[in-house]
Amino acid sequence: MARRDHDGPEKGVYTWAVMLHRTPHHGLAMLLATLFLTACMGQRELGQENDRLRERVLELENQLLRKTRESAEARARLQRTEPLSASARQDVQANTPYVAEITIGRWSHARDTDGDGEPDELLVYIQPVDGWGRFMQIVGTLSVHAAVFPADAGHV
Repeated sequence: MARRDHDGPEKGVYTWAVMLHRTPHHGLAMLLATLFLTACMGQRELGQENDRLRERVLELENQLLRKTRESAEARARLQRTEPLSASARQDVQANTPYVAEITIGRWSHARDTDGDGEPDELLVYIQPVDGWGRFMQIVGTLSVHAAVFPADAGHV
C-alpha cells in the first residue's frame, strides 16, 4: 500500500493540479514567468521583423536612387547637342557615361582669408556622378550664389 498525505495523492507523484494545490504562490509565479517569457519572445520576433523591414527600406531607397540616376543619365544622353560621329560604334555610344547628378560636397565651406572675422571666400566642392553613382570628371562653368547670415540672426 502506498503512503499518502492526508489531503493528496501518493507521495512522489506530482501533477500540475497537485503542485498548484499545494503551493499556490509557486504556481502563480510559474504562470507569470511563462507569460513573461512568451511576451519576451514576441518582442524579440517583432524586433527581428523591424530589423528586416529597415534593411528592406534601405535596399529599396538605394535602388530608387540608382534608378533615378540612371534615368537622369538617359535624359542627358537624349539631350546631347552634338551628334556622335558615324564611326563611333553602337556599343561605345551606349556605354558612354553622362553626368546624372551633381551634389555639393560636405567639405564645402566659407572661410575668412583676411582675418577680419567675416567670411570672404567660399569653397565649393562638387561631386558629379554618372547613372551608376561613379565619380566623373567634368568640364564647364559653375555659377554659385550664396548669402551669409550674421551669427546673431534669429531663427525663421
